[in-house]
Amino acid sequence: MNLVKNHNKIFRSKCFYVLPTINNNSYHFIRKRYFYSTTILNNLSTKQLSSDISIPTIENKDYCPGCGAKFQNEDSSKPGYLINLSSFITCSSTNKKNNEKSNDKKMSKEEIEDAINNLPEDIKKLMYPFKYSSTFTRKETKIDDSNLKEREKERIFCQRCYNLKYHNKIKSSSSSSSSSSWQENLTMDKSFLNFLQKKKNSIILTIIDIIDFPGSLIKNLDNLIGKNNPNILIANKIDLLPKNFDEDMIKIWLKNSCSEYGIKNIHKIFLCSAKKNWMIKDLCNEISKIKYYNDNIYLIGNTNVGKSELINSFLRTYVHNSKKYEVTSSHIPGTTINMLGLPLNIFGDTFGKSIKGMLFNNNNNNQEDHRFLFDTPGIVNENQLFHFLDQEELKMIIPQKSIRPLTYVFKPGKSLLFGGLGRIDYKMGEKPIRITVFSGLDSHITSIEKADKFYKQLSSNEQNHFLKPPIGSIERLKKFPEIIKSIKDLKVVSNEELYIKTKKVSILDIVWSGVGWCSIGGVKIGETAIFDVWSPDGKGVYVRNVPLLPYEFHGKIEKIK
Repeated sequence: MNLVKNHNKIFRSKCFYVLPTINNNSYHFIRKRYFYSTTILNNLSTKQLSSDISIPTIENKDYCPGCGAKFQNEDSSKPGYLINLSSFITCSSTNKKNNEKSNDKKMSKEEIEDAINNLPEDIKKLMYPFKYSSTFTRKETKIDDSNLKEREKERIFCQRCYNLKYHNKIKSSSSSSSSSSWQENLTMDKSFLNFLQKKKNSIILTIIDIIDFPGSLIKNLDNLIGKNNPNILIANKIDLLPKNFDEDMIKIWLKNSCSEYGIKNIHKIFLCSAKKNWMIKDLCNEISKIKYYNDNIYLIGNTNVGKSELINSFLRTYVHNSKKYEVTSSHIPGTTINMLGLPLNIFGDTFGKSIKGMLFNNNNNNQEDHRFLFDTPGIVNENQLFHFLDQEELKMIIPQKSIRPLTYVFKPGKSLLFGGLGRIDYKMGEKPIRITVFSGLDSHITSIEKADKFYKQLSSNEQNHFLKPPIGSIERLKKFPEIIKSIKDLKVVSNEELYIKTKKVSILDIVWSGVGWCSIGGVKIGETAIFDVWSPDGKGVYVRNVPLLPYEFHGKIEKIK
């Protein structure tokens, strides 16, 4: 099949079936998975191969390269804020003259230079790395041209990103704003993903948190983004699961579970750890197999699943001097504010090579590259319980290492507590059962009567309450929602086939989204155990009738503390 003379050929793959059209030497095509020869590709500009880009990129100096927020110097409580140097200098000068009357005399050039030199070093480097770089060092050393060029390559981040990167919080310690301000500027509207239905040159990476399933999953995703593009499901934070899990079993479990929540268009499933770079090379190799020259890549998912960290993992794994391009990532949900594009040419051959050995980052004739990897803002699932917490409380529930499952004997009349975030009562049953806990938060078992007493103390805003989180002042406790019954009279009946096969298998999981889960087992054939499940405002509780890790009980029973 010849298009131009006899040597420009189109190579058909098994899923390509729509022909391009040629009009007056200008190539217009409908993409349904075609390989084009290098001769044709080299004659096409990248602007012809992709749609117009109107989304903030890391190369746009009007936007923060860490979170995508537009720079502004009017409101320090909003993303994108940069300190106004003149007001900062005026404020510093005023503080030095607390007891003197203000006057209208303008500052001299020498006074301005002295004020700048008196600024903290991190402020000078962060806010104005090249505009005042010569002023900072004029008295100390001469600046050569090469050093100046290197400084000009430094990126300026907004105050919010700076605080996240260096202080691990949204606000600085001097801020009087509430510590729960991380929840501002987040979006609950997932309909913005509808634009992907019209994108025909795309690869979609859907990220979920494996320890928060299904809370971290975008429900009915196929209806939102369509089925035109390949969608790779990435289960992140796999390093937090107990060791020696069965990867194939988890992938089958995920595929079946996602189908129940409206996600059937899954090209492939990967179990990864962006933080530790686990399976990142395998993921990139798979992307390279299905990626075509004009494809963009889109990362989508709920808040706190690790989209930004995955981008940084791509950079760490393949790109020299990767810190130069890193985006802001943090344990605090909602780090990315706006959609942020990173040109694919900065990733080198991370995502493979095109046909005939042509690199994806190849820029013929110095044409501007319009192919990007897009980091999208995380979507808020209001049922995720960490949205009730402030920044200090978040640290208490987010595990930093592999979760160690703890199995207890659970007797009728007992209650298991996850601080002020979750509770399960074994209110009716004939015999003790087995409960295995998976959480980074300490759990406690007590009687139902004592549990009622503990939660009454919490609802009465007593600062010395036993259940933590929440923590803090009386004002903070007043804002925390009351824990109520989310599921009443949950019946658990033994599966005879599984029980006969092994008495160690779990029957079902009860999940507190963002906090952890417990697996119920040990219910004998013919017996029924009945539970009440509690959570703040009754939100964030899921029952998984097929457990994620049904064989994690290995015969060891923990002592009740």
